[in-house]
Amino acid sequence: MVDWNIATTEMDSLEFVSLREQMKENEGATFSFDRVRMTDDAGAEGNGEVITLINTTEGKAAAVWITPYPDAQFEVDPEQTDGARLGRALARHFGSGLEKGDLITKANEEGGTLVVSKNDYGESWAWLWQVNKSA
Repeated sequence: MVDWNIATTEMDSLEFVSLREQMKENEGATFSFDRVRMTDDAGAEGNGEVITLINTTEGKAAAVWITPYPDAQFEVDPEQTDGARLGRALARHFGSGLEKGDLITKANEEGGTLVVSKNDYGESWAWLWQVNKSA
């Protein structure tokens, strides 16, 4: 079995999909995964954190930044990045008391489906990030 938490050439063979593009086009996004990879040395400076969801059957992946993306058009609060939201969704689903490494291990063991949908929030709405069991 490939250890997706280390740099491997297998990552190069994956087709990366954009959750944000799905969200724009469909007012939501879904991505089924059987592997999760945490990277803490992303970006040109080597200090960015990224979560990558991987569907090994389809050869697809979706990556989101936990730390604010260095070249982002707009400044984002570190607690409100897509990666921070995904991290909280993974923790809610797999166990909020788990350490980061244990959380990733459990997500790799069980897999799941990420669902991002619009959620009413006061007089506006916000994106709700949820992880569900795989179908």
